[in-house]
Formats: sequence, C-alpha cells, structure tokens
Amino acid sequence: MLATRHILSGLILAASLVHAQTPAPISAAPAATPAAPTAPAAPLSMNDQAFARSVSVTLQTQLQLSLAGKRVRANDPDLSEFSTKLNRSLTARWTPFVNVCQAHKFNSIAIDVSKNQAEAIAKMSKLKGAAFRAEYFKAFKPEAQRSIAFVTASLPRIQNAELKKNAEEMLATFKATSEALEAKSAEAFTPPAAKEKPGKPAQKKKN
Repeated sequence: MLATRHILSGLILAASLVHAQTPAPISAAPAATPAAPTAPAAPLSMNDQAFARSVSVTLQTQLQLSLAGKRVRANDPDLSEFSTKLNRSLTARWTPFVNVCQAHKFNSIAIDVSKNQAEAIAKMSKLKGAAFRAEYFKAFKPEAQRSIAFVTASLPRIQNAELKKNAEEMLATFKATSEALEAKSAEAFTPPAAKEKPGKPAQKKKN
C-alpha cells in the first residue's frame, strides 16, 4: 500500500513538471499592412517629348563622333585619348536620360545616327592623321555648339522636373565638350613616333 502511494506521488510530480516546462503557445504576429501601390509616372508632355526626341539626336551624333575619334589610336593616340574622355562624359549623360524617358513610357528617342550621318562618319574614319583631325573638328565643333544653343533655349519650357534636371546636366557637359574641342583643335597634329627597329649586329671584319 505504501509502495503504491509512493508510485502515485511520483507520477503526479512528473506530470506537474512536464506541464510547467511546456512553453506557452506563441501568438501569431499580426499581418503586415500591404504597401500602397506606386503610382505610375505621368507621361511626358508633348513639348517634353519633342525636346527628348531632338536632344537624343544630338547626343547620339556626339557619341558617334567621339567613338570615331577613339578608334584612331594607331594613327593618332593623342586624339584617341582625348575622344575617349569625351565619349565617357557624354555616355554619363545618355544613360540617365534614357532612364528618365523609359520611366515616363517615352521610347521615341534616337538610338543611333541617321543614315547620312553614319555614311559621313564612315567616310571620315577612312582618313588618317591631320586629314582625319580636320574633318573630325569640322563636324564635331558645330554639333556641340548647336546642342548648347538648343538646350539653353529649351530649358525654360521643360515641364518634367526629372527631365529638366537631366537637361541642365547635359548643358554643362555640352559646354565642357565644346570648350575642350576648341582647345584641342588649335593643336597641330603630331605623328606618333615611329617604333625603332632593332639594328643588325655589326659583322666582324675578317683578317
């Protein structure tokens, strides 16, 4: 009888310990409130679309001209290095400009030069040395100056804030490009130094 009582007491104690160690159920976290959907960007006005279309043409023209200058490394490494820097700064304006246009669902921008421009650049690229430089600056300098005049006149009428900021940055780049072209065009072409060919070893005279 005494043994039975000890067994029952042990079972009751064990049950109480198990109950005490059982963790309380974790209440479910309240569901997160879904974020409000982002409103689609408003389309560009007709005036802003016209500006974006026109400025994309001059940007592409200057990009392709700088690429042509970049490719003359073998014949004019100095101009190639100069053009590489121009291309880099112009590309830095092209990428955010495209992003703004795409954000506002406007895709009617130039992504290349016209057929006539492409043919003119291809013809110029066949020239070398001083002849290439002459045509390069003859084409590039007026284009840079036209872009400055166009963006300056267009800025007050641009309505979209993002596009306007982008246009202001373009204008600064176009001005810097024009100034660099003016300074570089005043320099005379210097042919790259010819690589010295190793001379043949002198032959010993026979006695």
